[in-house]
Amino acid sequence: MKRFFYQELDLFRATLILMMEKTIEVARDTFSAILNEDTEQMEAIMKRDDEFDRMEMEIDNAAIRYLTLRSPVASDLRLLTCGMRISHELERAADQCNNICKRYLRLGRKKGAIKNYYYLSEMSELVSLALRNVAESLQEMNVPLSQKVVKDDEQINELHNKTSGEMIKYITEHPDYAAVGIELLFVSKAIERIGDYAANVAEDIIFLYSGTDVRHAK
Repeated sequence: MKRFFYQELDLFRATLILMMEKTIEVARDTFSAILNEDTEQMEAIMKRDDEFDRMEMEIDNAAIRYLTLRSPVASDLRLLTCGMRISHELERAADQCNNICKRYLRLGRKKGAIKNYYYLSEMSELVSLALRNVAESLQEMNVPLSQKVVKDDEQINELHNKTSGEMIKYITEHPDYAAVGIELLFVSKAIERIGDYAANVAEDIIFLYSGTDVRHAK
């Protein structure tokens, strides 16, 4: 019977890792699409939103069923509770990818008005790296790598602040392109939020493997 319990937990963990890999993929494709102005790819990304909703519900239902029937303790309990939180953060990250594509498509032909997207490319690279690192940390039980993701999130925030400042300056100097600038501001914020979600996942992984809750640590 214990072997069956372990098989359930292994399946739960595998589903969580699969959702994380899909999140990495959709984020990578989103960043590539906006930087290359690939509208077809954006349309394809927007059609994937329901996929992440289903995976979040699948993970939640599996966790609740196991909690109800097996009464897990210690590390098994942390895996289930952290898994539910992680799946929620991943679903929110996928939502932001969807929002990025929607906002970019709203620009239509006006998107070429601002050739310089400031720090969006650099932010995208850092966020993609953060997502890959949390995936590796989960699979390899690598707490220091998750700690690095949390620490590095500040760099993403700083790049968003720089982008916001420069974009506001551009809007002030070119009021005819205010709508374009505002949409790109929201795109920058969405990328920054994906970085925040990656950091939240990293904090959950730290708790999962070390038992230390660092969510509100200074």
